[in-house]
Amino acid sequence: MKRILFFTLLFGLLSSFTNGQEVSREKLLKRKPSTTTKYDSSTHQANQYFLTMDFAAAKILNSKEHLAFMDKQVERVELYYTDFRLSDSFQQSKLNGKRLEELERLIPNIYTQSGIHWRFVVQTGAKNEEVAKTYFHGFVITYRDLTFVDRETELVRMDSVSIALSAIKDTIYSIECQNMTKTRKKWTGYYIPNNTEKAEKGIRYRRKGIWKRKREYLTIAKTKSICDTLWGVTGTFGGGGLIVDSTVMQVLERNMAKWKKAAIITDVTGSMYPYVLQLQVWMRLNYYKTDCRHFVFFNDGDMKVDRLKRVGKVGGIYPVYAANFTAMELTCKEAMKNGGGSDAQENDLEAILEAQKEYPDRNSFILIADNYAPVRDMALLRKIKRPVHVILCGTQAGYINVEYLEIAHRTGGSVHTIEQDIDNLAEMSEGAKIEIGGITYQIQRGKFVIVRGS
Repeated sequence: MKRILFFTLLFGLLSSFTNGQEVSREKLLKRKPSTTTKYDSSTHQANQYFLTMDFAAAKILNSKEHLAFMDKQVERVELYYTDFRLSDSFQQSKLNGKRLEELERLIPNIYTQSGIHWRFVVQTGAKNEEVAKTYFHGFVITYRDLTFVDRETELVRMDSVSIALSAIKDTIYSIECQNMTKTRKKWTGYYIPNNTEKAEKGIRYRRKGIWKRKREYLTIAKTKSICDTLWGVTGTFGGGGLIVDSTVMQVLERNMAKWKKAAIITDVTGSMYPYVLQLQVWMRLNYYKTDCRHFVFFNDGDMKVDRLKRVGKVGGIYPVYAANFTAMELTCKEAMKNGGGSDAQENDLEAILEAQKEYPDRNSFILIADNYAPVRDMALLRKIKRPVHVILCGTQAGYINVEYLEIAHRTGGSVHTIEQDIDNLAEMSEGAKIEIGGITYQIQRGKFVIVRGS
């Protein structure tokens, strides 16, 4: 009897408010704010904290609050204020500028960190000073843990990958893919006559008219292959459950046939363990069907102290040409075991350069990367001479880390999510736009940014 084996992957969601790259206070102050009647601070999430201010003031009243969150990675910053003014000469941008200066005093590197999403929100409900003073003023900081788990728990998670792989070694024989069709409606720009006879003749109008004609919609169907199920002949995991994010397996299933003579470079830090398992499962099933047996695993420094990490010399890089699956598995496990750094950045490009040196006969690189993690060593990008195909893990919220778009664009590669294969990045030039997951990105001064209003 076949049984379904499940591996549940739990990840936080990225927000898609604005471009996730380093910014300046001046640029932030020029952005158009969002609006809301009144912010309800009781609705805050568990991974958020407040830095509060008085109405019409810039001083952070609870700066010590931040001390409890210094080991967290800032993911999103939102500034809330009211639009009520005490005088016509008041300049909101000047006050907001002082508030941003106060934030920088508290978090000195806040504007140089990539991967932070910024938003200003104006509250419009206050009509007098007394009411405005009751509204929340200040920053809402959304964070992500830098130290995801303690070392003991991390080792347990690492071992679980090996245990899971061992358990399915002799039982898994296929990845089942199903064609799933989604439909959506798109307005044609025309209106349908209320008169049935005219409508059947194909007559359409440009305007709704006084008769309030209904819009004409086209139904667009999109079919994709879903590979969320691992099948086995024994119930090793006792039935298990559904894979929530099977990004690696799906992208490999869709693309490996065309990725000939590629080397695979994989982030094996703690947050990536479920994706590492997917890679190993896929390789176990397809090892003798592909010539991609050149690997580099990286863990950002082998637990090196963060202050000692230097671009291009971070280490924690494990290359292996695997003549058999076991060689790949053991090297991957070694890289996982020796890792455990606490900062969010990863040395992706250092690892790719190692692959470029070790495997001169490989014509492209497949980078399995964490969408949450800023790339530590973007300065090395100019040294990469072959296309990089990025499999991006953790894109459930739709936002794409723009650094990975730049890597693919400048190397002539591509970016792949659980649903999309973005293959035309190399063809894009300055000013060009592309929509991914409902968000529009544009190349400005050689870098990708999110276009406001997308």
